[in-house]
Amino acid sequence: FPVTITEVQDLGATSLYVKWTIHDCCGIAGYEIYVDGYLTNRYYHGRHDAAVVTDVDVTIPHKVALVAQSMEAQDSTLEMICSSSGPVNKCKSLAWKKCRTIIQSNRSWIPSVYLYDPVQPTIASGQPSNKCNI
Repeated sequence: FPVTITEVQDLGATSLYVKWTIHDCCGIAGYEIYVDGYLTNRYYHGRHDAAVVTDVDVTIPHKVALVAQSMEAQDSTLEMICSSSGPVNKCKSLAWKKCRTIIQSNRSWIPSVYLYDPVQPTIASGQPSNKCNI
């Protein structure tokens, strides 16, 4: 898949911050984010690398999936984006100048999946040991 979720963390009481790495931007028209199988966010640009998902209970575990949406192989925009001599090269920040992903029509990439598990703070009971009072 052309993207990998690298981080999911709570952002306030009801939101999750989702960050991902783009391995190959060529052919990506946008993204869809699913939380526990439900579509929560949709982005129509392939250069997004983060999102905020709202209305989520951040106190329980969630399965977050990021699905890259491909452009049609016949789309002339794809040729313009990926060509090294084109007027607009949105992949120019990457080390390569040609598409590394082979785009086929009606092709879907495997989603990147991240299992979010909130860390619950532990409360120590009793007297703390080996503590020095100053």
